[in-house]
Amino acid sequence: MGVLWVIYDGEEAAGYLVACFGFSLEYAGRDPFVDEFYLKPEYREGGIGSSALSQAEELLAGMGVRAMYRMVMPGNDRAEQSYRRTGYDDIDRLLLSKGLGGDE
Repeated sequence: MGVLWVIYDGEEAAGYLVACFGFSLEYAGRDPFVDEFYLKPEYREGGIGSSALSQAEELLAGMGVRAMYRMVMPGNDRAEQSYRRTGYDDIDRLLLSKGLGGDE
């Protein structure tokens, strides 16, 4: 269903990244969505996040993944700029969501 990586700086846990798998006919295979990507505040802006994302991309490509998605909340300009610097771009589609049952 997905993968979870804990991001370390030496022996210290600095954050984590969770990617959940879907399947895309357009990309002819699995296409994970980075569902969670968290860094402790003291590790932000130092390059560890970009490095972790790059390593995750390499590992996922080795698993046959052909595309990755990342959602950024409107107004989170710092995160958006960071993703754009590492090659993420608009996919000319509008992402819509609908909760199904239970407590949304």
